[in-house]
Amino acid sequence: MTGPPDPLSLARAGNIQAIVQVVRLELLRQKWPAQVRFADNTLHIYLLGSLPGQPSPQVVTARLFLMLKQLRIPRLEQVEICAFLGSQLLWRRRLRIGSQQRWDRFSFDNWAVNAWAYPAAFAVALMVNNIDLLQLLHLPLHIWIHEFGHATVAWWSGYRALPLPIGWTSVSSQRDPFVYFGILFLLILLFWSARKERIGWLQVLAIFLALLQFYMTWLMPNRTWEMLFVF
Repeated sequence: MTGPPDPLSLARAGNIQAIVQVVRLELLRQKWPAQVRFADNTLHIYLLGSLPGQPSPQVVTARLFLMLKQLRIPRLEQVEICAFLGSQLLWRRRLRIGSQQRWDRFSFDNWAVNAWAYPAAFAVALMVNNIDLLQLLHLPLHIWIHEFGHATVAWWSGYRALPLPIGWTSVSSQRDPFVYFGILFLLILLFWSARKERIGWLQVLAIFLALLQFYMTWLMPNRTWEMLFVF
């Protein structure tokens, strides 16, 4: 005997009542007192009273935007957010979830940004590494990033490591269980968050990284560890 349909699945299928229910539950999970309704192809969110931490309107809008994007509900295109203190309207914001405006700071799906971000970063990296003055300015950070490479191999293999911006990384002589279980705890949090947000590839990545960490810490030969650390 099958149970009732998942509200998020219904919301992603376009059920308006499910959309309102899912958004309301997410707001309750964040302890934000609010009322939610869907009308005229717009999701209306009414924030009631003070919010934890007293975030600014810009922060509230950005957090709601990210929350709604993570739900991946197709019919959520336009959102109106109103903040009230008692019966007084404090502020109002409108945003489009699927906005394609060129300079919309809430538009993380802009095709132009996605297409040009990596080539632009690559071009800047070439300039920094081929212009003497920029090389000189970048040198301290470059050294530190280099040392982080050594430290990352050490951390992933269960060793305590401290990368220093003077061209040196100190590494403990023995593996430390605190390092192993500390990183494993972060990977479990990553898996839990990805599962909560139903991001399949990120769950697979978290499991792969946990298995890689287990191998590098407990199974990898010391000769291989030394080679990777030096590399």
